[in-house]
Amino acid sequence: MSHLCSSRTIAFAVAAAWTLAACGGDDAPGTLPQLGAATGASLVSCSDLTTKLTFANTTFTAASAVAAGGLKVGGNAIPSHCVVTGKMFDRVSTVDGKSYAIGFEMRLPDTWNGRFFYQANGGTDGSVSTANGTFGGGPVTSALAQGFAVLSSDAGHNAAQNPTFGIDPQARLDYGYQAVGKLTPMAKSVIQIAYGKAADRSYFGGCSNGGRHTMVTFARLFLVPGMTHCSAGPATDQFDMLTPIVNWVEKGQAPDSVLASARGASNPGGASADIPASWSPTRTRPLCSYPKVATYNGSGSIELAGSFSCK
Repeated sequence: MSHLCSSRTIAFAVAAAWTLAACGGDDAPGTLPQLGAATGASLVSCSDLTTKLTFANTTFTAASAVAAGGLKVGGNAIPSHCVVTGKMFDRVSTVDGKSYAIGFEMRLPDTWNGRFFYQANGGTDGSVSTANGTFGGGPVTSALAQGFAVLSSDAGHNAAQNPTFGIDPQARLDYGYQAVGKLTPMAKSVIQIAYGKAADRSYFGGCSNGGRHTMVTFARLFLVPGMTHCSAGPATDQFDMLTPIVNWVEKGQAPDSVLASARGASNPGGASADIPASWSPTRTRPLCSYPKVATYNGSGSIELAGSFSCK
């Protein structure tokens, strides 16, 4: 992350697989000076954005408006926003003769909170996932729902090129880290043009390989006991890591714990088949800042996070 965040990076890591980072400033790694809150703005226009957007080595293919409720997360309607699609560094490889490009999607809320969220996708990438900035298992909220401008990409190759894209050296570099360095300034330029102001704060999150991107340096680690990779397992895997990191960066409130819920029957984000029958379907637990662990206080229901402390 040093190529994006200057000399200051913080991150949340969950089960060494889900990570969040915030960038900006010039302090020593791991330190977090008090920063002011981001200032939002309204989207000027969506339909004619493609005629206004320009950036080196970039083709903007479409800009289309999405009405409120046109996209939902966990049954919750996402506010109205604009979807911008395109590709960067379109080329034909001199090594394997295949066509490569860094495909991307940006979702720009009509009512923006002044923040940018880079959605790092997992696995071997190869597809542009919906740029909504979800996190954890059975998400019921997202960065987009909270007013962030969100970017998603395929990291420089398409699904049909998995896993042989690695034959091409540049495709390997884009997948490894260079796509992030190319996409980020482009995305910030789009934001500047779309809203008439720059993003005040930038955040970065992902699971699996997306988590790798943001685990280069981190100050806080939160483990999710029982969670299998990015979600599921006998675990309280439904949580919002984004709000705590925003409060940390912009309000100086370093989180000692994050509330997490089990996804039992009728959970709006989708039930997890791995929840033990002996558990309450709404069990909650505090996710603790490593090396602390959730410890029972000796009284109260074991199904409630309030009966546990991080020690």
